[in-house]
Amino acid sequence: MRAIAALKRLETNVIVYRSLGQFEADGRLARVTLQTFETELAKVNNELGSLLAEIPAGKFRTEIINAFDSYRDGVFWWRQIDQPRVVHVSALTSEPNRSPADTTYLSTIPYTVAIHWRQAQKYLKQGEKNLGPVRLA
Repeated sequence: MRAIAALKRLETNVIVYRSLGQFEADGRLARVTLQTFETELAKVNNELGSLLAEIPAGKFRTEIINAFDSYRDGVFWWRQIDQPRVVHVSALTSEPNRSPADTTYLSTIPYTVAIHWRQAQKYLKQGEKNLGPVRLA
């Protein structure tokens, strides 16, 4: 099924950890940059737009939508902490000092992203299981 294949392309770009310990030992969120992942996410979004119109309502369709939404939500949070390696002088502003609460909040975001990747994988696996009776797209 093309919808599963499209979502699997996203899955190959992220790192899904089996445990908190594995994540803390490595700490990487993906195998590609945020910009590369966003580009691929946009391509998958376009593909799914047409494919979902052909898939009847049901568990399979719901799992596909949930998997994509998890990737999209993960990207939202990833953007909050992404720091490009090249900073343009025009982008520099005087940023007020962060409070300890802000620092703590920002430190939890990578965990949130990792959880979204894990959820996406879970939904994708469930979608594959529910694929049986669906024959479209």
